Amino acid sequence: MSRNKTLAVSLLLLAFVCLQAQASLFNPQSLRNTITNAHATSSGIVELKKDYHTTGFYVEADLSYNRYGSSNHSNATNSTNSTSTSAGESVKMMISIPNVETMVAESCEYFGYYNCFQYGCYKYGSTQNIDYPAFSAYTTVAKGDMYLDYSYWKLSTAYLYIAQSCQSHHNYFGYDRYGVIGLGTGGSAGGDFSFSKIFSININSEVNGGSLLFKNDASNIAGVSSETYSFYANSTWQIRVYSGYVQVSYGSVGFSGNVVFDINADAIGLPYNIYTSVVSYFRSYTSTYCSSTNFRPTCTLYSGSIGDLPDININLDGINLKIPSKIYTTKNDDGSFYFNFKATSPSLTNDSYVTPSFQNSIILDARFMSYYYTVFDASSGYNYIKIYEKSTFPSSWWINAGIAGAAFFAVLLCCCCCSKKKRVPKNTSTVAQINNTTDIQNTTQAPLIYNQQVPVVPTYSYDVNSYNYAGYNAQPQYPGYNAGYQQPQVYAPAPGYIQPQAAPVGYPQENAK
Repeated sequence: MSRNKTLAVSLLLLAFVCLQAQASLFNPQSLRNTITNAHATSSGIVELKKDYHTTGFYVEADLSYNRYGSSNHSNATNSTNSTSTSAGESVKMMISIPNVETMVAESCEYFGYYNCFQYGCYKYGSTQNIDYPAFSAYTTVAKGDMYLDYSYWKLSTAYLYIAQSCQSHHNYFGYDRYGVIGLGTGGSAGGDFSFSKIFSININSEVNGGSLLFKNDASNIAGVSSETYSFYANSTWQIRVYSGYVQVSYGSVGFSGNVVFDINADAIGLPYNIYTSVVSYFRSYTSTYCSSTNFRPTCTLYSGSIGDLPDININLDGINLKIPSKIYTTKNDDGSFYFNFKATSPSLTNDSYVTPSFQNSIILDARFMSYYYTVFDASSGYNYIKIYEKSTFPSSWWINAGIAGAAFFAVLLCCCCCSKKKRVPKNTSTVAQINNTTDIQNTTQAPLIYNQQVPVVPTYSYDVNSYNYAGYNAQPQYPGYNAGYQQPQVYAPAPGYIQPQAAPVGYPQENAK
């Protein structure tokens, strides 16, 4: 019975541990809560944050060395495009993987205002046009500071670009942001990486938070040590494709251009001709009807389910990069769903607009990077992008079912244990209160028993002189070998007598425990 109790307690403890694990592993905020640095530090891990009113992620960086947390720190950047920052204030900066240029703005869309004089920057007088994926900027080349991580990335050797004007077709682009940090490695930008030229992006499954790490941590984040894909890239982390295609089921369309990674993109971007072909393939091969729009078309399935939709395969010069349906679909409340991709072109507006430098590019967004853990590694002198498919955990309903099952079984086992403890075996004789009852055979005083059901137990007579039980002091005879075998004589006990535990042969009965 003690073993049953131990098992029941163990199961209850297991259920509690599972609940704690479920809360930590599958809580949408779990990844965010494990990162302690909210500003520029020296840890090599920078938190990626996301506002609800914008699509892009941001990091917090310092505009002067190690001044965050000083007494003059304020939160002026929350009021965008109106006030400058105090010295040492951390500011919200966007991240651009396919750019080497780090930009702040004097006048650019809805970006905050950068005061060059306040931070002691130096303008060289030359100008440069810069194309980011979603907007272009006319800038003045300057020298200034920017610290993303004091130990691993700081703009101390490269140029700082100050935007004088910008062009974008996205509504409120740059709102509540101070500028853009470029993570490319070309030219002097390679000196921004203080140690090895390597960083990685980990976006959580809800696509509302993540981390930028200056290392490859695939074994802990993705649960694997070997990459799923590895591609050679240029200094702005763009994969050049000379002969490729995009395939959906039996349909495919040719592609030659670049593949870029953009955590600020609000959908997977496809050049216009590829986008229209992909949508038509879904209509032809999967019984899917989609609305006629260039951005996230709403679709309805006539048969099957979303999970039955085929993978989209992007062939990059012989290597197939898989995009499963869980990445490119999102279910609506009314049962329909929308495709998580959009047509891109400089001739389109709003969310489908891209600058001319990215007009022939497939843009992989944060949703894609939540499914894969992506490492950008130039530590060997060559730029490689290593993509790791994250190991899958059981879905939450499996965990909840397991917890409920373990708890139910534990409670059931506890009930059975309690029931067995209270159960009394049936007997034909009831013993009332007994006092000073004497055993006829050995004058041993019987114990006092109150209102307890006691079974009648056969008792063998005892010979004090020979220290043997009667019936056992003679050699037994076995039936079939000796017809004279006699069953040992059994004596009935005195009324109410409780037989003591038998002692071994040859041991005095009065010493029995």
